[in-house]
Amino acid sequence: MSPKATLYFCKNCGSENSRWMGFCHVCGMNEPLVEAPTHPENINSNVHLSPKPISSVTSNDVKRIEFASHEINRVFGGGIVPGSIILMAGEPGIGKSTILLQLANELTFNTNSTDNPILYVSGEESINQIKLRSDRIEIDQNNILALGETSVEHAIQVMNSIKPKFVIIDSIQTIFSESLSSTSGTVQQLRECCRLLTLWGKENDTPIIFSGHVTKEGDIAGPKVLEHMVDVVLHLEGDTLGIYRLLRSSKNRFGSSDEIALFEMRANGLININDPSSAILSSRSGPSAGSIIAPIIQGSRPMLVEVQALSSNTNSPNPRRLASGIDQSRLLMISAVLSKRTKIPILNQDIIVNIPGGFRTSEPTIDLPVALAITSSFTGITPATDISAIGEIGLNGELRPVQQIQRRLQEVIRLGIPKILVPTRGEKLQSDEIDIITVNTLSEAINAIEIMP
Repeated sequence: MSPKATLYFCKNCGSENSRWMGFCHVCGMNEPLVEAPTHPENINSNVHLSPKPISSVTSNDVKRIEFASHEINRVFGGGIVPGSIILMAGEPGIGKSTILLQLANELTFNTNSTDNPILYVSGEESINQIKLRSDRIEIDQNNILALGETSVEHAIQVMNSIKPKFVIIDSIQTIFSESLSSTSGTVQQLRECCRLLTLWGKENDTPIIFSGHVTKEGDIAGPKVLEHMVDVVLHLEGDTLGIYRLLRSSKNRFGSSDEIALFEMRANGLININDPSSAILSSRSGPSAGSIIAPIIQGSRPMLVEVQALSSNTNSPNPRRLASGIDQSRLLMISAVLSKRTKIPILNQDIIVNIPGGFRTSEPTIDLPVALAITSSFTGITPATDISAIGEIGLNGELRPVQQIQRRLQEVIRLGIPKILVPTRGEKLQSDEIDIITVNTLSEAINAIEIMP
């Protein structure tokens, strides 16, 4: 018998190589490839599929499985599509297992039948631990079946026998296939277990949701191919010591890939927050130096967040630039433009920018609020009134147009913010309910709100 072939996998991107290498030539990760023996896959040669014209394919409307929570439905694009495979990732202790049990509980309101129960497969916790959590968050336990299992083959046997309406795997890193000699959590195990569960879910038209671990960098642990194999990728974010949790969609084949849902963590689980803007600004006492309100867009929803900045003198030859909630390189660019184009002497200043509540945004339109907050903190001058601002800053200090500015304006008006700064270029705005100030450059914006002595 010929010896088994061996392949080497990259832990980051999942690419394979027939030879061991100390780095990945595909994604450039400077970590050695990991070894995994290959096994021939069983291919059913009796199944023959033939291509057909797209015009002959009937596209019937798919009825989604809806949750009791409108916030959850929003993230999924209106509910879960039958047969979809979902991956939910998050840091340890952030509340993944709690929200998975709550999702199962909300689905029981739609099933209400013991013929199609919900199966919760746990490879990390015992059945008793699941019972304790379900008692704490006070969920309906009659239609949720718990299974403590780490073998994917045994789990699929149970799934074939009870035909569940919905399956939860907590977590995919603890599940292993008995056909492979490697341990659970390795690249090959993750690929194979995900493949087997995906095939079962598609064949039985049953949605399956995986819980996934994250690395210390915040990325989903395991090969990148895992994210490509699933239909929906969700991230549960927030400060483990804070009260807010965000469920963010980064991939969704059936809806928007930038939706979020906001929750408040309490002793009895996660509670929906239907008005995120009000909740975010509720702890804000009023105008203060280094604080500006920014209207951002998250998926289909406009939201107001507070941008805070702190400027402090330093004797270090390399002043620090720390960002929480925005991209670090964006803060470096804004700081450079402030120093060069407005002549504000911040080269000897440590600058810290934060969006409270654990929120983050990659919108370039956050540039203007960040620059104004830094300037206000540096001068120590508080804006005369609550003010919001939006605009992307160019390297010459000019302000660029903003998309969906009308929706942002309506959210600012709804929350009662009396003034907003917007770029002159772009859509023209008019309103009798708010003072709209149009500016061309960053210097004009700073002068408009009088935060320079």
